[in-house]
Amino acid sequence: MNAKPAQSQLLKLRAQDREDLKLLAPYLQDAIVSVRGLIHTPHDASFALWINRFQWEKDPITHESGVMYPRVHAGLHFAHVNQVHHQNFGHTDHAKFLNLLTCQSDEEGEVLLTFSGGVTIRLHVDKIWCHMMDMSEPWYTDQKPAHPGLYQ
Repeated sequence: MNAKPAQSQLLKLRAQDREDLKLLAPYLQDAIVSVRGLIHTPHDASFALWINRFQWEKDPITHESGVMYPRVHAGLHFAHVNQVHHQNFGHTDHAKFLNLLTCQSDEEGEVLLTFSGGVTIRLHVDKIWCHMMDMSEPWYTDQKPAHPGLYQ
């Protein structure tokens, strides 16, 4: 049997300008990204991330072991990318995982992906053209991201 999630259950979002990116950012908050899952393809002018997305938009469930929170595998793709710069990590450190905090853009044609630990990835783009799509059924974890002092 080759079962797939129903299309209506898969979240698909697109950002084509700064305002769209602001709306997309909360869906990306606390996504876990393997350095191995960062893919820059210069000849296609693209940058993609395979992410383990925390589903803030969904309610947790109560399980016999406690409260469980949904996560899902998703893809995040940026087109029209001219250059990629990263700070505070080595792109060959394939065993490292990054925690995405936010995604934003500026008026100079840059998209900034900000991760915990001071890690950043800066994309120089001709224009904002970004797609995010869930790729799997959610699974549940007892680990909820926390930001002490931020939401008090």
